[in-house]
Amino acid sequence: MFKTTKLILVFLSTLALCGCSMLEPKSGTRIVFELPNEGITREETADLSRYFIKQSSALLGADRARVDRVDKDELVLLLPGKSVNREDAEKLINIPNIELYKLGSVQTKNHPERHWRLIYPTLENPAYIFAGPNAIRINSEKEPQEVLKRVVGIPKTKPIITGVDIKPDSSAVGTTVRVLFTENGAKKIREFTRENVGEYMAVFSGGKLLSAAIIEAPIEEGMVVLTPFRTQNEAMQVASLIRSGSIPVQIKLKSVEKY
Repeated sequence: MFKTTKLILVFLSTLALCGCSMLEPKSGTRIVFELPNEGITREETADLSRYFIKQSSALLGADRARVDRVDKDELVLLLPGKSVNREDAEKLINIPNIELYKLGSVQTKNHPERHWRLIYPTLENPAYIFAGPNAIRINSEKEPQEVLKRVVGIPKTKPIITGVDIKPDSSAVGTTVRVLFTENGAKKIREFTRENVGEYMAVFSGGKLLSAAIIEAPIEEGMVVLTPFRTQNEAMQVASLIRSGSIPVQIKLKSVEKY
């Protein structure tokens, strides 16, 4: 019994000294990213590392991801035990842009004279419908660019919030989605909502409308709850999209190889 206990202690001590590398799978995927010509700061390096570890797990199911090396030209990401192709690796940097817009052309209680009327999704119809003059109807699922162009008014209308203002901590609670903002994002949303109570605010991902709702009160706490979604699964999908946020530094995919 004494010898067995001693052997176990020696084994555990060896693991502590060697870290987890003994337990790490010997095969996996090595992804190399090309950094900007001007390089990146230490803070940006830390942000990128956290981003890739979180996104590798969320988007690729790679729970052992780690940044192996960062120098002035490259960042090397290892995905132990995970086989990933180039198309999948591209998902880490080609993520949908998250943008929040004011729907200033949509009718509200205080502005019934506006051109567009918003019809919410139903269980039978998952799209937001914008009904306009001359019996025009725009379906948010089938015509997302028309919503942005004709209802939102881009490029003249600018987003209130973008992905860089959102923390990667959004979560689904039932059929709602909780979105947390960075310090700068919280300031923007607080100032905007104070001035626009009663107006519509809409969330877009990659140009597609995710959610639209009336601002009932100023958002003071740096958090907004998006509702309603038809199902809990839909809310979870939206939360996953919003968690993607925005990559801290714009970089390029250089190579993907198995080891």
